[in-house]
Amino acid sequence: PGGARGARLEARYEPEAPGGGLFLAASRNDEAWEPGLFRRNVRRLVSPAADVYLIDDEIELASAAPVSFLVNTLQQVRVADAQALIVGSRAALRVTALGWSPRISVAEDGVDSHLRPVTVLRLTRDPDGREAGGGRARLVTLLTVTAVSDGEPDVRASRDAAAAGGVAWRLERPDFGALRYECCDNGAVVTLARDGRGRRLACDGEVWRDVADE
Repeated sequence: PGGARGARLEARYEPEAPGGGLFLAASRNDEAWEPGLFRRNVRRLVSPAADVYLIDDEIELASAAPVSFLVNTLQQVRVADAQALIVGSRAALRVTALGWSPRISVAEDGVDSHLRPVTVLRLTRDPDGREAGGGRARLVTLLTVTAVSDGEPDVRASRDAAAAGGVAWRLERPDFGALRYECCDNGAVVTLARDGRGRRLACDGEVWRDVADE
């Protein structure tokens, strides 16, 4: 309906991408919130493997305010530096802030449908008074799933060179090769390369499109 409000989601799966496949999604979330709160709210997700997720939240508020990345869980949460580990009986989820230094808090907040207490992991970025208007934020967060017995994740994440004014991250692991994610103004560019093959896609706003096969 023309008057309906809510998020708009675009997603695609690239089964022929190097490493065995690449999942991409993007959602425009401005209208999922109270009118006037956000000037812009876009979330992009890239996953080169079933246990690796890079989430990019591009946000512009009408006025300066803290913004948070939230995870709801029934499991134990451990916090260290700019990351947290959610530990279940067989698997663990590591949540790592890339390029931003969040305030991390863990607290019970309500119950689930079975009346079990729910824990909320909150990574919060406070507004930066040096920014124009103070209402913009770019939160890039890496989620990796491992077996509890595996200990440290085997995904190597590092900052990569980017065009002026941009930020790029590089994720590496033998099964999917190297994934480069570059944050651009109002978009992003993803390059996945392995064994001499490559795939490059860009997201203008919230729509992923092919750039070139390398």
